[in-house]
Amino acid sequence: TALSDRGSLPRFLVQYLIEADPKAFSQFFDDVKLGHGWKEALAMNYGVTPQTFASAFGRTMGVPNLKP
Repeated sequence: TALSDRGSLPRFLVQYLIEADPKAFSQFFDDVKLGHGWKEALAMNYGVTPQTFASAFGRTMGVPNLKP
């Protein structure tokens, strides 16, 4: 499967974030570079927790109960 390829999951995660909101992704990336933790930057820019994000991402991949 596509997810079995090494490096595919991070690529799918980034693609999902960019497609959801390109401007938010850019700011998310900048916030992480500025020293914010990824969880904080995710909440600040997408308004979600890691659990909410994992669940939404999982649904798009056919894994509705995905957990971080």
